[in-house]
Amino acid sequence: MKKVLLFAVAALMGLGLSSCVKEKGTAPEGGERQEMVFKLTLGNKFSTQTIGAAGTASDANLNNGVVFVYDGDECVGKEALDVTTATSGGQLLSVLAPQVGTVYVVGNVPGADEAARLAVFSSIDVAATGVTGSTVADLLAITSDITTQQSDYLDVALMGSDPYDAATDVITAVGATQGQIAVSVAVAPVVSRLELLGVRADAAASTTGMYLARFDVVGVYVDGWHSEFTYGGSYAGSPFVGNNLTVNFVGGADELSDEAAAGTWQFDAGNAMNAQVSDPSVTPGVGEVWGYQVASGFTSVPRIVIGLTNIKITDGSTTTARGMTVGGVAKTAAELAAETFYVSITGYTQGMPVTPVASFLPANIYKVSDVSINPDHLGLTPNPENVALNVTVSVTPWTTVTVAPVL
Repeated sequence: MKKVLLFAVAALMGLGLSSCVKEKGTAPEGGERQEMVFKLTLGNKFSTQTIGAAGTASDANLNNGVVFVYDGDECVGKEALDVTTATSGGQLLSVLAPQVGTVYVVGNVPGADEAARLAVFSSIDVAATGVTGSTVADLLAITSDITTQQSDYLDVALMGSDPYDAATDVITAVGATQGQIAVSVAVAPVVSRLELLGVRADAAASTTGMYLARFDVVGVYVDGWHSEFTYGGSYAGSPFVGNNLTVNFVGGADELSDEAAAGTWQFDAGNAMNAQVSDPSVTPGVGEVWGYQVASGFTSVPRIVIGLTNIKITDGSTTTARGMTVGGVAKTAAELAAETFYVSITGYTQGMPVTPVASFLPANIYKVSDVSINPDHLGLTPNPENVALNVTVSVTPWTTVTVAPVL
């Protein structure tokens, strides 16, 4: 009798990727095709690059996908996922399933239609007469680009897998599902997410006794990041680096940035001589963060660069604006107010005891809480060598990681 393979695919962010493959199984008796039915449950939409609400462990959206069936380390079937059908009555897949195998689901693949999504994975051969099926490593090595995902689907690329065994996974209870093989595949993001929750003026003085009394955030940028990633959860290609830009942090198509006119994202101590501990931080909006997807696994972490203008410096004894030296260059109070300066976050720490974050892991959200800045942190250009702000992060599974900036 035919067996029906039932998949429950959940967009669960807290689970890591799995490439576990069971021992190669055998085809059904007589070569009979086993029916495979997908059933999906969906999470919430989470954009690739956005000013919006902070991400949580349940944020994701599955818009499309491709299903792969492996017999041991050999692909024996692939088919486009019909999300609408799969989330209602279930999608019947015409895949010859082995008695023991592993199912891989790739979600949110760029493409105008289902055929285009399958074309993304055209290098994956299905086992047939005279044809050897591609390996799991071949599947996990396929690359895509975050900027491509951005222009097509705002939702993060997903990947998940689950091994099954018809001998143990058959549902035996009496009812419509009797005889079906139950396989649950949890899909998780294959990239990381970096979030900046806010920027605040430090109430403490700089090393020269100066205080920040006003500033406008005119840009938040990500530098030293990879836009290309693999479906195995790693980076590919070369990083985008904009180290020596002096006027505008422009990175073309690969730029991750948000900009606003002066006065939009502003801190002003008003009549106070300097910032107070109770002063609010600057955010892109109520309950919102600056958030960006980046490829995972690179041996150095992506950097956040914050562009500031309309800066007012005081000595803490009066409200009078003062000049100061930035990057070895003397700046008048008028120049500090008129020009653009940069605060560069070059590293992150987390936990107790404090541990440096060496690289970003897939399916993790690295949350940078309020970054406290003072005049010492100002640079004439992004990533100045003499200014290194290191921040603390927290990590959340989507997973979220809360990080602290290092100054």
